Amino acid sequence: MRRWLDLSAYVTCLHSTDFYAKSPPINRAQTTPELLYTCYSDQDLFVVLKSNLTSIDIKFSVFTDTYYQNQFGKYGECYYCCLFRHDEIKDRTSDITFQKRVDTIGNYASSIFYLELYKPEKNEIENRLIFNDDFFHKFNGLEIIEITNIIIDRFQLNNKNIDYLKNLTYLSLDNNDLSTMSIDFQHLNKLICIKLSQNPLETLPLNIFSSTSLQNIELFELGRLNEIDPNARFSSELKTLVITESTLTTLPQTLSTYARTKLTTLTLNGASWWGVDGMSVNEIVKYESFEKKFIPFLDSQELTKIYRMYDEDGNGILSYSEINLMNAHIYRYIPRLRPSLAKVVRIHS
Repeated sequence: MRRWLDLSAYVTCLHSTDFYAKSPPINRAQTTPELLYTCYSDQDLFVVLKSNLTSIDIKFSVFTDTYYQNQFGKYGECYYCCLFRHDEIKDRTSDITFQKRVDTIGNYASSIFYLELYKPEKNEIENRLIFNDDFFHKFNGLEIIEITNIIIDRFQLNNKNIDYLKNLTYLSLDNNDLSTMSIDFQHLNKLICIKLSQNPLETLPLNIFSSTSLQNIELFELGRLNEIDPNARFSSELKTLVITESTLTTLPQTLSTYARTKLTTLTLNGASWWGVDGMSVNEIVKYESFEKKFIPFLDSQELTKIYRMYDEDGNGILSYSEINLMNAHIYRYIPRLRPSLAKVVRIHS
């Protein structure tokens, strides 16, 4: 599906219902060719795609219910929206605020099924975005939400408005500085896959494991999450549970009760120490690198104490021998499940 969207779905905040195709210059002998944009109306887009892109085969094992007719509407409307694009059009609109981009989409927002927000790196000084009832009321047809390196202040939806996300099948939130989520996942009956990574969540959202259609859960580097509700309900359709770079020490016993039928892959491991993949005898560690690696699990004050404790010569860096001592401390100090690639064998009654 992504290959198809990359080729055919350029929706921007300026022309959200138009399609842009990069065309080579007429004079191919130019030494510095410029890419031109051809703009198609919706109906023209449908005809062009149907005649020229029929050879593209969409293969996506997770979203079996997302077919061609859902990607392009009756009149060829494009249902993909990325509000932060890195190309010539995006560069001309780089100063437009996120809210302005959302507002410019207008009534077309309800037609969008795939919302992607992506930046190569997180910018700590940017305003934090809010995804709440007002936002999801506007974007009420979303099936896929994928947000990476975008700082989020709130991600919430009241139960009375839960139908705004009734079609959601895939949710991925990666490196968003998100500390809380207020949404009851048990009502998202089409949700198949959840990915939460590098967010300082201290508790998981309500009933995050209990959507009746949920099959895949990936939790990566949620270093402030020390416990999962021991009474948590798990989907009976759950096939894969991956929890890595974790500070969890136990899993709820309810996992074996609710998910015993179809759970076949369970991957668990704790926070890795410095140089887990190998370390040179000449290696040194500066505090900035040390803090960046372990800040998901410990606050700055704790990290400063640990670093100074093992900087025995007080030169502001950790040498090979000092790193080994620090690693032993980190391994003991940060709660962890021991590394595991355990697979749960399906039980036949």
